[in-house]
Amino acid sequence: MILNLFVRTLALNVTLYFATRFATGYGPAHIAAYTICINLWFFAAFFVDGYASAGNILSGKLYGETAYATLLKLSNKLIRYGIIVGIMLAVFGALFYYPLGRLFSKDPEFYLYFTIAFGLY
Repeated sequence: MILNLFVRTLALNVTLYFATRFATGYGPAHIAAYTICINLWFFAAFFVDGYASAGNILSGKLYGETAYATLLKLSNKLIRYGIIVGIMLAVFGALFYYPLGRLFSKDPEFYLYFTIAFGLY
C-alpha cells in the first residue's frame, strides 16, 4: 500500500515538474496561462477531494460501530454528491471559462494560451 502511494506521488510530482519546465521554456505568457490553469484544476480537485476525506472519516466511524447498513447508505450518498459536485464544477468551468481568463489578465497572448489550455477554444 505504501509503495503504491509513493509511486503515485512520485509520478505526479515528476509530471508537474516537466509541465512547469516546458511551460517556462515557452515564455512568460505560457507560464502565466499554465499557472492559472493548474491552480483552477487544483481548486476543483481539492474541492471534490474534501468530500472524499469527509467520507473516509465518517465511514471509518460507521465501520467501527459495525453500522453496515448506514455505511452503505453513506457510500451511495457520497457517490451521488461526488457526481453532482463534479457536474456543477464542470458546468461552472464551462460557463465562466472565458471570463475567468479575462479576470486574470488582459494580455492577448496570455488569453490565447489560456483559452486553448483545456481545449475549449
